[in-house]
Amino acid sequence: MNRWIKTLLLAALFLTCSITMLGYAGFTSYMEVSGTLHAEPPQTVHVTAVTAGSEGTLDSAAFAGTLVTSSITLQQVSGNTYRAKYIVDFWNNTSETQYYLAMVRGTFTDESGTQVAYSNPNIELSADISLGDAIAPGDRRSVTITATFARGADTSDKTLSSVIDYQFTTEKPENNDEAAVSGVLARFPDILNDPADMQQLIGALDANTTHPDYIGNVVGFLGLNNDVKTVENLFGVALELNVDGENKPVTVIIQRANVDGNEKTGETYTYKQQTWTGQKEITAKGCEIVLFMTATDLDSVSGGSYVEVYAIVFSKDEGEIAWTQKGEMYHGSARVVGYLLGSTLLHDSFDPSTWRQLDKNGNRTNTTLENILSKLP
Repeated sequence: MNRWIKTLLLAALFLTCSITMLGYAGFTSYMEVSGTLHAEPPQTVHVTAVTAGSEGTLDSAAFAGTLVTSSITLQQVSGNTYRAKYIVDFWNNTSETQYYLAMVRGTFTDESGTQVAYSNPNIELSADISLGDAIAPGDRRSVTITATFARGADTSDKTLSSVIDYQFTTEKPENNDEAAVSGVLARFPDILNDPADMQQLIGALDANTTHPDYIGNVVGFLGLNNDVKTVENLFGVALELNVDGENKPVTVIIQRANVDGNEKTGETYTYKQQTWTGQKEITAKGCEIVLFMTATDLDSVSGGSYVEVYAIVFSKDEGEIAWTQKGEMYHGSARVVGYLLGSTLLHDSFDPSTWRQLDKNGNRTNTTLENILSKLP
């Protein structure tokens, strides 16, 4: 039994006992859950079982409340396709309907002081439950969790150890674009307004001298992109969009750029960019932070084509401290390119500078984010 499995089993057993007796101090998640996790009241929505699915191996599993600690091994099902599945059973033992929100990656510190978290960033988890799906009072629901490799990821390590919190609410999420982001948009303002998170984000942007104006959760050519780890650590949730009732993994790009044409809004950044003649220092004034997301499977399209991309702009007026959303979530499209080199010969990412708004019929227009923001009050 490897160290990860031992650590997770011991941690999960310790966590379960602590919840039953005194509560477990130290459990945290990237969603700012902190402090002491006390015993749940008798009436809760909670996990009742975790069992193996039809593919891959469930090496270990433990659960308490809505928290599941597990270790799995992916199985080759065909060609370069690897999967593992396991089933999580929930029981709504309350008098209120419970609505599903998101899967949140958790982390806690074990007895040795080691931080236990998501062990393999090349593997992604998805669930066959959608944002806002209801579990009625007294009802039970089985949810299948599927683990697959991210696009272009290194497939040599087929194991994943993780701590996942399945979040529910008694208030039904509104059926709109913002609610359909499954926790991504809800988390982003917290990232921008948390000094430590913002330092991590800007540090990753500064370190990417190829295109220091944006980073994304893209593995990149030959798996050379480390930015994916930064993005996933910042969000700490399953990066998904709800499209036609189905949760789909998203490619996320975070850009810093002056998109409203006003140098007095946003923030000014100085960074270095690699050119053919060496590194050049650039001062970018009035930068907004833009979150771009697409649920399109980029493996299924060719480089140079255009895919649907949602864009949300965050900025702050002169003298303000807090970053706030400007306008709405805007529906547009951007050109598919390679993440590291920007080449249309590759198709693992998209170029945020090519984003243009789509009209109500889905046709690409010439409307930029600057055009849109200029019309806001």
